Amino acid sequence: MSTDTLVSVITPVFNMERTINQAIESVRAQTLTDWEMLIIDDGSTDQSRPLIREAAALDQRIQTVFLGRNLGAAAARNAGIKRAKGRYLAFLDGDDFWMPEKLERQIDWMQSQTTALSFTAYEHMNTDGLRTGRIIGAPQEMAYEDLLKGNQIGCSTVMLDASITGRVQMPRQPHEDYLTWLSILKRGNRANGLNEVLTLYRKTRGLLTANRLQCAKWTWQIYRQHEKLSLPKAVYCFAHYAIGGIRKNH
Repeated sequence: MSTDTLVSVITPVFNMERTINQAIESVRAQTLTDWEMLIIDDGSTDQSRPLIREAAALDQRIQTVFLGRNLGAAAARNAGIKRAKGRYLAFLDGDDFWMPEKLERQIDWMQSQTTALSFTAYEHMNTDGLRTGRIIGAPQEMAYEDLLKGNQIGCSTVMLDASITGRVQMPRQPHEDYLTWLSILKRGNRANGLNEVLTLYRKTRGLLTANRLQCAKWTWQIYRQHEKLSLPKAVYCFAHYAIGGIRKNH
């Protein structure tokens, strides 16, 4: 396999025995076959590890990394990124699912755009894996200032060109994916969205109000502490974030 076209798929797993096989099979079913899948088990205590080992035994393109204890999704993804051999980095969480043409469509489109970061539209599915019909579209282009108004980039839809972004490392903080995309775009890169549903995102039932409030708190901290936005600008961006969140969850 050529590292210039190889796609490295980074999949963190923590206690996902019910969903990990579906995620793995969605990668194995890809029409683009030049990929490696790095599955990082983040200290699972259920049957995830035996399932991952079985999958790796069936397909030599699947590699496993077993962390000694639960370190969080950012640390798990970073462990995979560190071992990745491909020019392109794609992210797939262990409870999400790709459509068969996802990698082929995205990499062809990405190469035609010469973009550092691409993402696609996605559809919610419920905890049982049934599609809900609720689709989150992908804007054609996003700059840093656009992304500050809310994270419209689903992590499991993202593909990076590491020849442009370098070997990114996600911060071990809440909303690590959002912080990573912001850091890439802050350098003058743009994110390009392919508005096709190529990923299914598993949404847990009944997201608690407390969780939404915690996410809002983390977002505010990103604005003020990480991005160092002025108070008026942080309020402006947060208003856009809040309105977008209402639309996304209803």
